[in-house]
Amino acid sequence: MASAAMTLSIVIVNWNVCGLLRECLRSIHAQVKLDRTEWELFVVDNNSSDDSVDMIRREYPSVQLIVNQSNVGFGAANNQAYRRTRGRYILLLNPDTVLRNSAIDTLLSRMEAGPDIAALGCRLVSPDGSFQGYSLGDQPTFANLCFHFLFLNRIVPPFLQPSKLYARRDPNIERDIGWISGACLLLRTSALGEQLFDERFFMYCEDIEVCRRLAAAGWRVVYSPAAEVIHYDGASYKAATPDIQMHKVRSLHMFLLLHNGLAKSRACSAVIVLGFLLRAGALTALSLLRPSADTAAKRARTYCCLREAVRSLGAARVE
Repeated sequence: MASAAMTLSIVIVNWNVCGLLRECLRSIHAQVKLDRTEWELFVVDNNSSDDSVDMIRREYPSVQLIVNQSNVGFGAANNQAYRRTRGRYILLLNPDTVLRNSAIDTLLSRMEAGPDIAALGCRLVSPDGSFQGYSLGDQPTFANLCFHFLFLNRIVPPFLQPSKLYARRDPNIERDIGWISGACLLLRTSALGEQLFDERFFMYCEDIEVCRRLAAAGWRVVYSPAAEVIHYDGASYKAATPDIQMHKVRSLHMFLLLHNGLAKSRACSAVIVLGFLLRAGALTALSLLRPSADTAAKRARTYCCLREAVRSLGAARVE
């Protein structure tokens, strides 16, 4: 990271979502109220095959653009920009987000008022206004993995459930939380030091890992519903190859192995394998009863994830 010489650095990692990226950049320029000398904007393009790079050069020449010749992953791409940033705060944004209602000002004001906060997230909503429960949660444990992957959270009364891997419902109040999605995450650069993301995570779980690292160092990780951002969740994911999709399973296993040791991580991975077996069986039955392209696609993705979960179960160390 460069020396902190301004208030805010915004970093976006893009991959093949030119139209959404344009809308995101438009909302940033409309929303940021800081003087232009007080903020900077980076876009790291991970070898997009659409018009993303040309669009930025043509329509947003002030953006600091980093063009990769291959997809280096979400964590590594963010780190490329982070090493050049000069802001006291860094705002990570997905290209499929749209800022609204002075979200940046709200987040910055809360961070300024809370010197013990290192990571701050907001309320992510779908275009229809519904809360995205997969955007925050508590740190992974054997208990909450069981409840999530084995569908126990659907049959056990809420008061008997452990802390949730994914929030699912909007807390509606500010609260300390285990992790916040990197889709919109404001970070204090002085708390991060020289490292943003662990690049062993190609994509997925790097946000969980950095939040755990900050909390372990004594910093607060906070969710605030006061700021709201629209998130067109999964726009890049829908275009992803099976190998990219499997990183969700691979990264979760890596996180468990790094922070829980071999025995506990294998127990957790066994639960994940069982969970995907249940999902694969249900989708197979559904595809026979009510065939559809959507069910077939979900079934194919689930089997890819199941194979990766089985492979990860046998891994004894981080690759």
